[in-house]
Amino acid sequence: MCAWDSQTLSVFVPHFHSYKNDWLTTSNYSKKHIDFMKSLESTKAREYPEIENRLNSIYLCTDTYSAALMSAGSLLNVVDSVVTDKV
Repeated sequence: MCAWDSQTLSVFVPHFHSYKNDWLTTSNYSKKHIDFMKSLESTKAREYPEIENRLNSIYLCTDTYSAALMSAGSLLNVVDSVVTDKV
């Protein structure tokens, strides 16, 4: 359910976690990249700096994969809400 706030001109669209299949079918990310992101859940914190140094301005933690799922799912929900005229 979407909610419109006319005073702040904002719309609330519920968030949800996407699934790996959503990423594979709606993004440019490879299965290898998605599997790497998932592996961060079990990576030791002391290993993050080494991995971060190989990436460009990316900061990691055990919740990186979960945050990415929520971000992707929320974006898909917003797009769906706009396309179906819910907002």
